Amino acid sequence: MPAADTAQGMIPHAGDTTVSWSVLVQARLREAVGARQVARRLAATSAEYPHLGPAPAVTTVDGAELAELRESFATRPYVRGDPLVRVALTPERSTMVLAAHHSAVDGLGLLALLGSAIGHPVSSSASGIGPRLPRRSFGAAALRRISGAFRHPPARTVPTGCDRPGDLLVTLRARVMKLSTADLVVAAGRAVARHAARRAGHDRIVAAVGVSRSGGDRPEPRDESAYFLLPIASTTDSSTVTSTLTAHGPEPAPPAGTALTGRVVRWLRGALADRVGATYLVSNLGAVDAGGTVSELAFFPIAGGRSGVAFGAATVGDTTTVTIRARHRHLGEDTARDILSELFRQLPVQPHG
Repeated sequence: MPAADTAQGMIPHAGDTTVSWSVLVQARLREAVGARQVARRLAATSAEYPHLGPAPAVTTVDGAELAELRESFATRPYVRGDPLVRVALTPERSTMVLAAHHSAVDGLGLLALLGSAIGHPVSSSASGIGPRLPRRSFGAAALRRISGAFRHPPARTVPTGCDRPGDLLVTLRARVMKLSTADLVVAAGRAVARHAARRAGHDRIVAAVGVSRSGGDRPEPRDESAYFLLPIASTTDSSTVTSTLTAHGPEPAPPAGTALTGRVVRWLRGALADRVGATYLVSNLGAVDAGGTVSELAFFPIAGGRSGVAFGAATVGDTTTVTIRARHRHLGEDTARDILSELFRQLPVQPHG
């Protein structure tokens, strides 16, 4: 969906302005890159792909302030006239933070931007779902979700956060030879279930799984995302998740440009926000190949909803980095680290290192 402006100037995605819609990666580079080179390369990419907006400036940030800048990139809204890409380098130029609005790129599109910035193509083992059609129309899906909101709403994480604006971004890395999306979905579900709110007998855990229609072999800086909604029971295993992701269609995207669609989306995101959607989201970039130029990569997808939790994953070599993202007011850092630790314990092959 192309970027569009609200009356307040914020740029929505799928009609929603309740979150910033900023997806980002943090890359540790094996060799330093120059800020001018990065700026020049991204300017060329913006010219080739005009939907990215004006060319971004490159910010230099001290290592001690890196976490604060990363949070700013994640949380600060994009407004009309802004570049839809943000980039920063540490003074020694060995760490890069790259963010973009989700209406411009998805996770694989962000890898394409990273490749442009460092001057080396970046690819991924992630496979796309192709032009697979949704299982149902947007109208039918909306009615189904409204019905579910009253009959069996999804569980939410118990609030453990603080009175602070912005997003919490936490990472945990370990040596994992292979981490499939299905394994990640199941492990995250079991970890989240330990912190999920039980209300009026409703303890249904629902996972949103972010995917791309194109594969990661030659990604382009575009948004070709789609997603699945999967109920996660205590008996759900990786084979069940894999079967659903390969055999069924994704959730339908809202039709663009209709007033009715906008009202439905606003209602679902507003009055019913705590009773629709997913308990958590998972997005896995797979095994990332940057030709040896990147040693570690952390990916932070969008955390939507009133108590949304999002898990991102990326593997470079034998190092897998899993992230958790949530609003500060919903999740405390200690709880986030506990959830990540439990996620790794739930993986079928225990990580090491």
